[in-house]
Amino acid sequence: MTDVNCLPSADDLSRLVDSKDADTATMDEETRMALVKKIGTKNASIKVWIDGLPRCEMSRRLVSVDVRPTGFCWDDVDVPVLEIASGAVGVASAAAIDCAIAALSAIPAAANDWSSDQVRAHRADFDRALRPRRESFVAHQALDILREMLPADGILAYDVGAHTHQIASQWRTDRPRTLLATNGWSSMGYAMPSAFAAKLVHPDRAVACVVGDGGFQMTAGELALARRLNLASPVIVLNDGWLGLMKVKQEKRSYPLSGVRLGAPPESPAHYFGVPCRAAKTPDDFRRAFAWATALGGPSVIEAFIDADGYSPTVFD
Repeated sequence: MTDVNCLPSADDLSRLVDSKDADTATMDEETRMALVKKIGTKNASIKVWIDGLPRCEMSRRLVSVDVRPTGFCWDDVDVPVLEIASGAVGVASAAAIDCAIAALSAIPAAANDWSSDQVRAHRADFDRALRPRRESFVAHQALDILREMLPADGILAYDVGAHTHQIASQWRTDRPRTLLATNGWSSMGYAMPSAFAAKLVHPDRAVACVVGDGGFQMTAGELALARRLNLASPVIVLNDGWLGLMKVKQEKRSYPLSGVRLGAPPESPAHYFGVPCRAAKTPDDFRRAFAWATALGGPSVIEAFIDADGYSPTVFD
């Protein structure tokens, strides 16, 4: 591990990366992949890309760059760490981060033998994996309809939960700064305040937000603000009766489910704090409800009653 005020030079970083390179000529298409560099992100975000590979392959393909020593899910994986020195509160200085980015950017791009057809096929396979066939109404169906109906310059703010991972993988942005999310500490309760702020800044643009039922319970009172200011920003509640992300985490670790059931969702009320509400229990219901919401000219709530089990095969955490 290197602990310095700024990361080493591009040459130093290149040597570290080169030391981890694998012979891609001996790999099949499934494992022929670029070196993964963990740069200040969650371990779980890395896990989806390399889980399933032999442990020796993981060791050859992961480098961590962070402001603190890294702990990984795999005890037998030796991961080299380049640590950016941080201050007493654990926050790296802007200068050190800028220097680190500059050094990483100076590393020549590594060649790969992926053809354009292979890239397109991989993307298509990934998109299909995010949309498994289900008989019940699930999150990915609502998100596809929302993407279809929200204008290209429309802004979506989304909360923290299982839907966070689904949206981050599935949503396609057509314009910059049109997808608002919290990362790092990833606090629940972000979506509604973020969407309402976006609507205040961009009153002439379409703004919507997606929140789980857990996050909605934390921030439902924000609807009183939306009513008072008449903010036409539909709030879409993915209501499944679970703390979905915690449910998925427990399932994937074969833990018994504990503390994650919110209870059977009650029927939707006519309004929350004077903000009209409409239920959606099928994709067609949701399409009609979003059209209703966008025509109101004021705040609204759409409760999409979805199946929580739809996240289990698509959320990798």
